[in-house]
Amino acid sequence: FMSNPEIQPALDAIGFTADATDIKNVANTEGGDFKVYPNPNSGYATLEFDLKKGEKLSLSVVDALGKTMRQVFDNQYFAEGKNQALIQNADLPNGFYTIILRGGDFLKKEKLFIAR
Repeated sequence: FMSNPEIQPALDAIGFTADATDIKNVANTEGGDFKVYPNPNSGYATLEFDLKKGEKLSLSVVDALGKTMRQVFDNQYFAEGKNQALIQNADLPNGFYTIILRGGDFLKKEKLFIAR
């Protein structure tokens, strides 16, 4: 599907990039070791995550069309174990967003709903 030349212009138009990154470093990628709360949200959200090893991470908030609405941090070091990050979103319009946490060898996504 992705190699179909007819679909490529549409993918380029929305800024789509393929990402086959494996999820390896986030401890227990199922359930509570990666969560965003409160959700729904109206101003500030907290992201909690647990790392198996310390590393540099990037965190972004992406809208339903894939546009990055906020780069919360980029290439910032976090230690092994439990970590938290505050996501300010009071200026974003109501709607559904995806929180993307990216490390050297993993990618993790979580939905966030903003409603005021």
